[in-house]
Amino acid sequence: CEKIVLDYGGTVLRVTNLYGPNMSKSNIFSDIIKQLRNNNLITLKNTKVKRDFLWVEDAVEAIILSIKKRPKGIYNIASGKSISIMKLAQLFLKNSENNSRKVLSMELKVKEPFINVNIDDTIKDLGWKPKTLLETGIKKLLKID
Repeated sequence: CEKIVLDYGGTVLRVTNLYGPNMSKSNIFSDIIKQLRNNNLITLKNTKVKRDFLWVEDAVEAIILSIKKRPKGIYNIASGKSISIMKLAQLFLKNSENNSRKVLSMELKVKEPFINVNIDDTIKDLGWKPKTLLETGIKKLLKID
C-alpha cells in the first residue's frame, strides 16, 4: 500500500504505539492500569522488550500538519525514544498511589528486537515533534481512569 501511495506522490505516515483517552483495553497501558487497581504484583508478559509510545493528541497534530503541508514520502510519527516495558511499568508505579509494588516478567529473554524510530525527517519536513512526555501522558491517564 505504501508503494501505491508513494507512486501517486502521496504521504505515508508510520505511526508507533499510540496511547491516550479511549485507547484499546487490550494494550500494555490498559493492562498495567487494570493491575494498579489491586495490591498484587504487576505481572507482565515480557518487561525487557522496548517500544516507542506516542500520546494520541501528538499523532493527531502530525496528521493535521501532513494534510496541510502535503509532503511526499514516508514519515515516522513517534516519540523517537524507546522505553522498556519494565521502565514503563515503573513510571506507572511512580505516579500511582501504591508505588511500592513489584513488577514481575513472565518471560526473561528478549525475543523481539527494538528499534529507535528516527523522526528527524518528520521534524524537518513537517515542523512537528511530540509535545507530551511519556510521564505526562501517564499522569493524564491515571487521572482519567
